[in-house]
Amino acid sequence: MAQPHLSRRTALGGAFGGAFTLAFPRGVAQALAGEAPVRSAEAAAGVELQPLITVLPDGRIRIAALLAEMGQGVSTAMPLILADELDADWDRVEIVPIDSTMRIPTPHDPGMLIAASSRSIRSWFSPLREVAARGRLQLAAAAAAQWGVAPGECRTARGRVIHPDGRTSLDYGALAAAAAQVALPGPVALKSPDQFTLIGKVGGRRDVPGKVTGAAIYASDVKLPGLLHASVAQGPFGAVAIASYQRAAALADPRVRDLFVIDGTTLVALAQDTWSAMKALDAAAPVFDTGPTSAPSSAAYKAALIEALDGQGRAFAVTGEAPAPNGLTVVEADYTVAFLAHATMEPMSCTAWFHEGRLEVWAPTQAVFRALDVAAQASGLAKEAVVIHQTLLGGGFGRRSEQDFVAQAVQIAMRARAPVRLQWSRAEDTKRDYYRSAYAMRCKGAVDSAGAIADYGVTIAGPSILRTRMALFDGPKAPIDPTAQNGLVPEFYRLPATRAAWVEVRPPVPVGYWRSVAHSQNLFPAESFIDELAHAAGKDPFDFRQAHVTDPRMAAVMTKLRSLSEWDGPLPPGRARGVAVVACYESYFGQVIELSVSDGEVHVHRATSVIDCGLAVQPDNIVAQVEGGTIFGLSAALYGEIEIEDGVTQQSSFSDYRVLLLPETPQMRTHVMPSTAAPGGVGETGTPCAMPATANALFALTGKRLRSLPLHKALLG
Repeated sequence: MAQPHLSRRTALGGAFGGAFTLAFPRGVAQALAGEAPVRSAEAAAGVELQPLITVLPDGRIRIAALLAEMGQGVSTAMPLILADELDADWDRVEIVPIDSTMRIPTPHDPGMLIAASSRSIRSWFSPLREVAARGRLQLAAAAAAQWGVAPGECRTARGRVIHPDGRTSLDYGALAAAAAQVALPGPVALKSPDQFTLIGKVGGRRDVPGKVTGAAIYASDVKLPGLLHASVAQGPFGAVAIASYQRAAALADPRVRDLFVIDGTTLVALAQDTWSAMKALDAAAPVFDTGPTSAPSSAAYKAALIEALDGQGRAFAVTGEAPAPNGLTVVEADYTVAFLAHATMEPMSCTAWFHEGRLEVWAPTQAVFRALDVAAQASGLAKEAVVIHQTLLGGGFGRRSEQDFVAQAVQIAMRARAPVRLQWSRAEDTKRDYYRSAYAMRCKGAVDSAGAIADYGVTIAGPSILRTRMALFDGPKAPIDPTAQNGLVPEFYRLPATRAAWVEVRPPVPVGYWRSVAHSQNLFPAESFIDELAHAAGKDPFDFRQAHVTDPRMAAVMTKLRSLSEWDGPLPPGRARGVAVVACYESYFGQVIELSVSDGEVHVHRATSVIDCGLAVQPDNIVAQVEGGTIFGLSAALYGEIEIEDGVTQQSSFSDYRVLLLPETPQMRTHVMPSTAAPGGVGETGTPCAMPATANALFALTGKRLRSLPLHKALLG
């Protein structure tokens, strides 16, 4: 008897066979087994009680995760919110990914359904509870009708409706069909926080065991009959055409099926496996025509940004009157930040299949319905003939809010007339990113003789991310792009006079959203400059901030942070601490970085963080998100830089686009402030403070003020 092939995924699955596995609709399960998938709407079992909530006959509750899971935990947290308000039995809840055929809560625009800007919980906390509350009341009404009692006399708990006698009960599964017919006019009452049974109480994430065992489903895990594999080469930025390529050399490998061009400048190799497709692109040795215009250069763009700081710009955040300089200590400083890649662990990938007149796409996208629009346009099909299946994302950070890889997979699949899995190489992923743009900032402020801030001004030079994405921001009367201005002028400090301006400098390469968006570039100058003002005033940086903070929630965060970080305690020899705070995404956050320097290397020993994000749905996941965001921010602070010469990105992998490694990761202390305020954002909030806090600690240690990121390069320079 032939021995079966034992993959790593199979072996791990066997080793951890008792672990929870994230449930998927039958269409996805079939795809993984190599069978022809079907639409989830055709395969759905049970009764759809409300959008996202299906009750199965045996009483299990199937809840669709409304937004993409990319490591931030929403595939657990959002169903948890629904389950709590529904009074479901959490042990009998199955979580499935959403697809584009499912109903979503109205009146929300599907195009705005995107996992981004830390809005998942803060935007959907109440709407999801309203959906589930309606379902709960429907179930209670159905049971009451059977018993001949008033619905208000019934209560619900752990997936059952309980009779007023307290002894008789009916399972949700037995009530679902009748409940779905119950109409509920008008608004519904929601639970009070003291009635929560799951929110703030249930730890753990349903997606984690599958990632440990190998059962988790990413786009590259989808198996389809006759699956072909594709990869792409897109050339330098500014390329206008492919001048030539060696077709015969690429097709010399019998595993390579085809070689062709899409979008004028993208060479596609189609093969029996991904490695053969990638090697075929190497053999094809494409030559790209870059046209008559000058090739993009990051160095030239940086110079243009610095020059633009002398321009007037468009004013915003103007308050008070600039004081006369007499008796004031004036401080002026220029800061720069570099282009950054997203560097997701999973390079861009997507699986598509056109068959029987319809198109199915398995996409690791942050925006299912945007992917639907793009896939329909790329295929020439009506949206009704297209289905987008959401898979897990091997990191997003804003990169997968773009849909370029979806459009490519669809075009290839339509030509191949076979299921196709597109997989970018790591080098392609690094070289053709929608980068976080480089920016330059000029800060000018003053402190008075009492050590208080008397004036605060800043000018930023850089691009508008929204110009190419929203018509509102393209034109002579367009508002100032918030992705350029947010966080530049802190709103929680006492600032008698402020002035800010934006000078738009269009980027030479595509730019996009990067974790924490505007705060990723703006907090570095803002909180570094506050440190400079503190130094000019002769004040301790923590004392200085606390003396100026006006927001009580931020004040409470800072008090806790000072204690937890042992700011006033002794330091080991050769170490220093730096602090930074931010209010963003309706949350308040502070961080202290403790570090040392030896042999030209920065060693971060401790990162202490305090967050007030309002009501904590899953406190342990909040800690995980803060610490993950800190590592992301530290990587950018110390090492992150994309350099472009003659239109070619000089970095290609983690060997030359350095990120923080496990041995370099500091000890973490993270505290989640108890709060009854509405939930705020978390996933992005934990990233930006690492950059100024690290720079401030380096100043405290070395006396050298570093005003350019990455800090490792600036330190050596």
